[in-house]
Amino acid sequence: MNKDVKKMIGFGCRFLLLSSLFIISFMGDVHSKGWTTGNFQIKNKKGKMTFIDPDGEPFYSIGMVYAYGPESPEYRVEVTTRIVIAELKKMKDLGFNTLNLYGELFLGAILDWCDENNMAVYFRTKYSPEDYPDFMDRRFRNEVKKFYDNYLKKVKGHPCVLAVDMDQRWMFADVDWNGKKKPRAIQMGKKSIRYLPKWLVTKYPKIEDLNDAWGKNYYVFEDVFTDTEIVKGYELEKLGNRPWRSDIIEYLLWTIDDFLTEITAHMRTIEPNYLITYTTEMPETFVFPMSTKEHNGIDFVSPVHYNSVADYNRDWISAAKLIFHCKFHSDLQEMPVYISETGWRTAVLMQTPPATTYAMARPGDEVHMAELYFKQGVLLSLIPGVDGWSYFKWYDKRFEGDFGFIKDNGTYKPMSAVAAATGNKFPVDLYSEKKPDIWIYHPDYLSGSAFSSYDAYKTMVLMIENGFISEYRKLFDEDTLNDIKNLSGEFNKKIMDTGPDIFEKQWVPFRFTREVPKDNKPVILAGRALEQLSLKDRDLLDKKKTISFNRIGITDEKFNETDMWSLESAGITRDMYEEEFVSVDISGYMPRGGSCEKARLTVLSPEKKKRDFTLCRDEKGQLAYAEAAGQKIEIEPDNYKELHFIIASSAGDVAEKIGLEYTDGTIEQKYLGPTVPSWWSESAFGNTAVRETVGTEKRFYSYLSVVCNSIKALKSVTLPDDKNVAVFSVSAGRYGHVDSRSSIKMKYGDLEIEGMTDWILLLKPGKISGLDVIAEFSNGCPAIVKSRDKKHIAFLFDPLGWTNDKNDVSSDSGKLSDILFRLLKELR
Repeated sequence: MNKDVKKMIGFGCRFLLLSSLFIISFMGDVHSKGWTTGNFQIKNKKGKMTFIDPDGEPFYSIGMVYAYGPESPEYRVEVTTRIVIAELKKMKDLGFNTLNLYGELFLGAILDWCDENNMAVYFRTKYSPEDYPDFMDRRFRNEVKKFYDNYLKKVKGHPCVLAVDMDQRWMFADVDWNGKKKPRAIQMGKKSIRYLPKWLVTKYPKIEDLNDAWGKNYYVFEDVFTDTEIVKGYELEKLGNRPWRSDIIEYLLWTIDDFLTEITAHMRTIEPNYLITYTTEMPETFVFPMSTKEHNGIDFVSPVHYNSVADYNRDWISAAKLIFHCKFHSDLQEMPVYISETGWRTAVLMQTPPATTYAMARPGDEVHMAELYFKQGVLLSLIPGVDGWSYFKWYDKRFEGDFGFIKDNGTYKPMSAVAAATGNKFPVDLYSEKKPDIWIYHPDYLSGSAFSSYDAYKTMVLMIENGFISEYRKLFDEDTLNDIKNLSGEFNKKIMDTGPDIFEKQWVPFRFTREVPKDNKPVILAGRALEQLSLKDRDLLDKKKTISFNRIGITDEKFNETDMWSLESAGITRDMYEEEFVSVDISGYMPRGGSCEKARLTVLSPEKKKRDFTLCRDEKGQLAYAEAAGQKIEIEPDNYKELHFIIASSAGDVAEKIGLEYTDGTIEQKYLGPTVPSWWSESAFGNTAVRETVGTEKRFYSYLSVVCNSIKALKSVTLPDDKNVAVFSVSAGRYGHVDSRSSIKMKYGDLEIEGMTDWILLLKPGKISGLDVIAEFSNGCPAIVKSRDKKHIAFLFDPLGWTNDKNDVSSDSGKLSDILFRLLKELR
């Protein structure tokens, strides 16, 4: 017998002595006769929807993805029924109670064995080879029905079937793989696009209603097809932040919902007893189409979960990300969540260049893989809202980086011993969860946002559950990790004894919500998606207790510009922060000094806001300029947001830098845009400010801006040392909100945090009298404020980033957690 197998069996036998300590047992342990009648169901137990097995018992699924044998050529063999059944036995011996099955080989024998051995079967069915099917295409729907006609007839009548997964992973064509952003164009089939006017009629009964919402002048709904801003040749244009964006995203989700409703209803005419779900691989979580069982739709949610390198480094196997994924779907869908795939590579993808950005254990380190398996298994058994998970997969998937549970030659990996010792023995609480102390608001229309709340929610969950995650981490001390490494000892007894107790004492109950809650518990508003906030929600939220992060409500639900709700709720008006422009005098560097005739020039900036510049003209009326020669221009020290230039180069486009010197002695080097554009041709960068004809020549002068560190006071600007660069005018903007990376330091009582942030807002010193300031930046400007009625708190910077940068404000999760809970006490 293989030494690894002997060690694993011995280890598993020692562990069996512990199993009698636990009241809760799971499938594979409590059954001996197999399932002969009944089916898996979902029922409400103590207020939570959860899996119920064919014998009527609560079921926590621990699955294994299986695709029939090794994939490496040197180990590939002809798979037989005998081989498959032998491998199913191994899976059950290792503690797995669910088979996540790809393919259709040996279905009869597999299902019979699983019926007899209490092994649930989760079918992965690929109903379409296309990533983005045309969901309104009748021919496509009929083909899908035929597929399930054949498939369900093969598998119907077996109690062991946990669910049929409609494995269509790329339904949502408006989210990128990293979950960081939403591309501004979506993929939709021609038949779906052609159906758009019919759907619009159901939402906007009159064409005037659609025109008001979209700012259009259509005569009939079909005019959308002649609108080249939206459709060209039955292909959607980039949506942008336009009034129709939300409606078109809503329509995309409706087409999927309509498709699922029809197909799942048809599936139940063949086999009415099977649960139905579908998988999404998109890391960016958002509200699924809600074709629920009540109208013949899906029964539960099956996201795929993998961690990126940033997640591993940011949050110790990314507990926050896993909690976020599970809680988001469980709360907003009000359905069970089953993690249909999770796992770790131990070798890089066979690509050029090799991909090492996600789902990686330490390359080549199988023991680290075992450690990750154990840590995540414990976490999934503790956190609420999870009804099971499945490891990806049984054999090494070598061309994707050794993703398997056992090696291709059939020998056991170290985590097999961990599975044998623990299996499904974790003390899972399947259905109890405390009422929330905190709400996180995520209305349905945020699916239409061009921005993601992905990173913000991970950081938010880490802030809320910092105490739980910290104590959970302490479970895995050096002795425990050595036991995993040596595959010996009773390393999980302590965790199983103390894990539930840690959850009970440390977990802060919170919930995501699609509706403004009716109780008086605090509501958190976070993430860039909530820059879009409906007018109706503003009134409802005004009556609640809220904490706002970032620029909440800078537009309404149709992307019409509004004042920031998060600031208005705290009593901050636009005049407290609107940007001011200060002319920087460079006349001393102009030809003939200050004798130039001054004139004002108004320029439209790239963000389509007017900027006023003071220019000089020489005696011939031509624009005068300073030849850049490394001059240091002193300015009145202040906390400037940006420097604005009217500038050009007489030597073609050039890349130049300026020096920004602050009163604290620091100096920053910043580029003047990608380049300083030539004045001999139309500018490719920036906006052309002036076009003049001199003799027979046309000259172009461009507008460029440079972002300053607005927390510091800027005192001088050093121009490039290049006389080919001509500077016509400089102005400085101060106050207003800054969208780029800035360094801050903030103090709140005895707590101080500092680092980089993506967004800050500086209030004018003379305008903040009477404002309830809770915390300040190092320059004395307010950093966190509270409304006069004590109901609303607003951050004037963004602490919710998620990067590997230790200099980021969000990296100090402990202090941020302390700040958050102090603020929550202030609201109470």
